[in-house]
Amino acid sequence: NMKMKRNKQNQAVFPLRGKVLNTINKDLSDALENEEIKGIITCLGCGVGENFNIDNLRYDKVIIATDADVDGGHIELLLMTLFLFHLPQLVEAGKIYTAISPLYKIVNRQGTKYYYTEGDAKNKTGTVSRFKGLGELPPEELQLTVLNPDYRRLVQLKPLDLEEAKT
Repeated sequence: NMKMKRNKQNQAVFPLRGKVLNTINKDLSDALENEEIKGIITCLGCGVGENFNIDNLRYDKVIIATDADVDGGHIELLLMTLFLFHLPQLVEAGKIYTAISPLYKIVNRQGTKYYYTEGDAKNKTGTVSRFKGLGELPPEELQLTVLNPDYRRLVQLKPLDLEEAKT
């Protein structure tokens, strides 16, 4: 769905197959033996370690989009760990973001609204849909809530996060 609805002119999608390697205690050479990590590095184009060159980064923003559940949160954390510990230059340059996935859609007389926390959707009236993951979102809703720069919600991974992660 995400590949289908992305803007091919300026958006690419790198689908992961399950959880990625936890790289927090891994040397760069060990991390690069993992196929998923190798694929991410290749996709970014900027290299890593001594071969890193931010000028070769293929994208203005690298957005981590995972399901809004425990597994998705774990995958997001593993990816953030990769960036914080092995590609900190991308964090320092403000290139890494996480997408906030909607949890609920409520349709009523006022129209359609998406809610990103249970608290926000509480006590709202209308037809309520609960999303378990990005794969459940119809392509049009995925495009609107996660891919469209005018409507999506992003959180930037900041250098302060890098400092906190290292302590």
